Amino acid sequence: MLYSQTQVVKPNKLVEADAVIRRTVSCGSCAPRRSPARWAARRNEGYMRSLILLATLLPAVAFAQSLQDKLFQRALEGTKCEQVPNNGRYCTYKFGSTVEVGIKDVGGTDTVVGFHNSNIKNELYAVLYFGCVVIVPGEAHPRNYDINYGVHMSPKTGLVYKTSAECRQSLK
Repeated sequence: MLYSQTQVVKPNKLVEADAVIRRTVSCGSCAPRRSPARWAARRNEGYMRSLILLATLLPAVAFAQSLQDKLFQRALEGTKCEQVPNNGRYCTYKFGSTVEVGIKDVGGTDTVVGFHNSNIKNELYAVLYFGCVVIVPGEAHPRNYDINYGVHMSPKTGLVYKTSAECRQSLK
């Protein structure tokens, strides 16, 4: 804060110098306006923050997508379908030693889904969801996936799908 010392003059009489203290206060509206260059720098700073945020999130999205692709690939490799006399087409889906599911009479009138090995305590387990068999992460799976992580098998076609919508569409 700045202080100044002034002399006070009364009418018809000059008084010795009284010490009067005046406060000089700066205010925000008194400050000079920002230059266009400063506004541009501030705007660029916002863009940079957005780019940094995007750069940090992008690998996580790509990693989650690659996890989904790896699980889908595992499902395709573990799928085996064969024609069985008197039982129609029989498909088995194996995910290592943790999950094994069988579908008898795929696409037929007497379709049966068998959960041969499925335990929620394992890395993966199988559930029936909207008419499709779905392989989802279990309690032993690391928590590094998104909400749509899983693969879907259609009892009507015997095919493996990446999304629930694709599988449900195959049931119509």
